[in-house]
Amino acid sequence: ELDGAPTKAQILTWLAGLTARSDSRVLIGQDLKYQPPGAPIGYNDFIRQLYYDTHKLPALLSGTGFRYRDMTTAQTADMLWYLINYWYCGGLITAYHNADNPWTGGTSGDLTRPELGLSELYTPGSGAAYTAWQADLSRMANEIQLLKDRGAVIMLRAFHECTGDWYWW
Repeated sequence: ELDGAPTKAQILTWLAGLTARSDSRVLIGQDLKYQPPGAPIGYNDFIRQLYYDTHKLPALLSGTGFRYRDMTTAQTADMLWYLINYWYCGGLITAYHNADNPWTGGTSGDLTRPELGLSELYTPGSGAAYTAWQADLSRMANEIQLLKDRGAVIMLRAFHECTGDWYWW
């Protein structure tokens, strides 16, 4: 129902209006995982097959989007390509960021962090974690810019699953 390339404001207005509708109030989406070679896991089996069967697409497509530690720059660009093309097909796109642990350099599942909380990440000059975090944000901003340059609006899911205890955040 969102025609053309909607703006951020049009998307937010459309989403807010879902509650007032009597039908079609649920958005369905699919999350992709990257596994080379070829299409991300879930794309061919779910997205492409659903389109072949119904000529419809889920409202949302989500991808890791921003570089996992085990994704190369080329693999990240490939995932972004899938997201951008989904946008061009009229779908909404989201991406989440599994940030490496800025204190240890470990994965997002490394739960080591100081007891004082996250202030070291946003306090200039506070240490190596600040520097690592700023570098990570800069890399993510560059990848978001690629989407923006192609006219895509992306819903960023930063600190996803933050009520769980399986990520450092």
